[in-house]
Amino acid sequence: MNLWKLHGAGNDFLLIDDRDRRIKDRSVLTKSLCHRQYGIGADGLIAVDTSSIADIKMSYLNSDGSVAAMCGNGLRCFSKYVRDCGIIDSDRFAVETGDGNKNVTIIESGSAVSRLAVDMGEVPAIAAFRLSSALPAIDEIEVIFMHFGVPHAVVFVDDANDGAIDDSGLETDSFSEEEFLLELMELASTLGPGMEKDPAFAEGSNINFVRSLSDDRLLLCTWERGAGRTLACGTGSCASAIAARARTAGSAEAVRVRMPGGEVTVRFTAAGAHRSGAQPANAGSPDVMVVLEGTAHLICKAEVPDLL
Repeated sequence: MNLWKLHGAGNDFLLIDDRDRRIKDRSVLTKSLCHRQYGIGADGLIAVDTSSIADIKMSYLNSDGSVAAMCGNGLRCFSKYVRDCGIIDSDRFAVETGDGNKNVTIIESGSAVSRLAVDMGEVPAIAAFRLSSALPAIDEIEVIFMHFGVPHAVVFVDDANDGAIDDSGLETDSFSEEEFLLELMELASTLGPGMEKDPAFAEGSNINFVRSLSDDRLLLCTWERGAGRTLACGTGSCASAIAARARTAGSAEAVRVRMPGGEVTVRFTAAGAHRSGAQPANAGSPDVMVVLEGTAHLICKAEVPDLL
């Protein structure tokens, strides 16, 4: 069995062409191959399937073997894989996912694809509410929740807004971005496991810990449902940018999101702008679309025994 390992901003995946449906149990295979010690190691496994409603289909499984409808960084890696392998021969194509069809555009490619943009869909409805906190100094934590392909809860970490995790006692004025990211990583590891399974989330949820540096610049670390703390999360980047705009009534057309593993850009456009060249959307515009832009990199190609 041949596979590729790729990453998008440090979010790593195993890619397998399974259009002939040779794999009998994808869940078991995923848990085996994604194990960091006993397998190759990855945040998830992505299978290439045929589609009757798009050019190609992406099937995504978390490292614990559970199925997820969508993965933004995974979709970029999937798109690089099918383009570089010759499964798809166009620089614009539609991918069927569990969250509907997603349009992909190759932005940069030489001998191999390196940068891509994905139409992620419309800005979803959001809800704000509070959860009990596991931190001794804070009774409740405010979350901004939305379903963006998969469930996402966004938690802001700052010293200025009611409901955010207040770190004003840490003298963060002199913190570098790297130190802020370490803070977010610690919070994700400490609070993420419990919050993921909070009864408020019927299906569980990804938990995104965010520090806003400006209207167009965020720092993020995500605890992913089914994968744990990851170096990056594409749908989490989109959800965090959406939540930041809603929280401050911001109007940034492009938001750069830096995570422990790298950076992506989340763009807000009017419906159809990604494909037609229409103007970016204003903050109050209806039908605001989200585009995720970033890189995808090949780590290695491997041949493994036919385990299943």
